[in-house]
Amino acid sequence: VLLQDLDFYHELSRTSRNIVFVLVLNTVRGFVQRFKSFFKDFNPPPEAVYRHQEELLAAIEARLAERAAEIADAHLAAGRAHQLARREGAEIVATPSVRSAAEANGDPAARAPGE
Repeated sequence: VLLQDLDFYHELSRTSRNIVFVLVLNTVRGFVQRFKSFFKDFNPPPEAVYRHQEELLAAIEARLAERAAEIADAHLAAGRAHQLARREGAEIVATPSVRSAAEANGDPAARAPGE
């Protein structure tokens, strides 16, 4: 799932014309591809990754830049927590849900579609 997740972010970066991030992801993807066995369980469960991608795209389509940033940040934090749990031998937990300040205040426009 990690390579697909990198491809997802590569396409977002390419579409937004963020050439620096495209170049960084090209380098990272090559490294991950070369050392696949090390990275095989790097991401949280696939369902959590796909849910994150759908939420992120929905926020982008709705032009909610802060929400999109929160979703991306939460995905990175979940990946970091996933890796720490694996190192410590703990059971892996699902990706936590992200709530923006607007959503926490009950703003229905802040919710992702389908919520």
